[in-house]
Amino acid sequence: MKLNKLLSTSSLTIGLLMPFLLPTSAQAVALAQEDKIEGVIVSRDGDSFVIRGSLGATTNVILTKSTKIDKLKGLIGVRSDNVGADTLVPGLRVSVEPESPGKQITNAKSIQFHTDDLETADEIQGALNVPQQQISALIAKVSAQEKELAAQKEAYEQQIAALKTDINTRFTAADERIGKLDQYDVQAELNILFDRNSATLSNQSKDELKAFAEKAKTYKGYLVQVAGFADSTGNEKINQELSDRRAASVANFLRQSCDLGMSRVLATVAMSSSKAIPTNEAEGNANDRRVTVRIAINKGIANTK
Repeated sequence: MKLNKLLSTSSLTIGLLMPFLLPTSAQAVALAQEDKIEGVIVSRDGDSFVIRGSLGATTNVILTKSTKIDKLKGLIGVRSDNVGADTLVPGLRVSVEPESPGKQITNAKSIQFHTDDLETADEIQGALNVPQQQISALIAKVSAQEKELAAQKEAYEQQIAALKTDINTRFTAADERIGKLDQYDVQAELNILFDRNSATLSNQSKDELKAFAEKAKTYKGYLVQVAGFADSTGNEKINQELSDRRAASVANFLRQSCDLGMSRVLATVAMSSSKAIPTNEAEGNANDRRVTVRIAINKGIANTK
């Protein structure tokens, strides 16, 4: 009887001590979780990201080729899908099983997160990206406008520079021609008449120019001067353009159809209506609608025997 009482007392004592000697299932889970890193991803750079725990401690976690990444589903997370590393975004709450527990930098054996946490992280990323996208779009728009304005400014500057160059060239050419007038003797002159508002050569004018070109070829070192004119009708701009077209028509015919070399026919001169004779005729003076062609010989050559 004493033995039974002793065994009964021992069993009671062991039963009372068991909760303190062996961990409960909850304690076992807690001990297992001590080796895991729980927290939120705060930044990521390639295969490396930083996790911040609930107490503010951070751990650098590195993904390897063998790292397993699972997305838990359901209320208690009993189901899971294996997913890619691109799902690990800042703002996502994760649980990491490290290769080296307790260290600030460690490779990850496995990573788990819940579907709900991923949705929350995506919403955070979306909220952050919208302003950034707007800012990026605005910057791109401003940059494009600046480039367009710069291109327009450059085009305007080029046009102005070209106009200045053209004006200077024209003035220089005119000065040269005026300065050389006394260096040449005019050997022959021909006036080609045109219809009103026309720069088209008539058949008669073409025959006259051919004969004139043959005569020019008989002179040593000859040059052909071509000047266009208009009558007093019409405004100055129209008369200037018309006299220029008439002179160009004659010069081109001499070069192309009369076999005069490019260097023999001087650059044309448009005189507009500067030499026009005032008249009461509604259609102006027919003689003013002309191109004057001259054969000029350098005085030094003309005086050489």
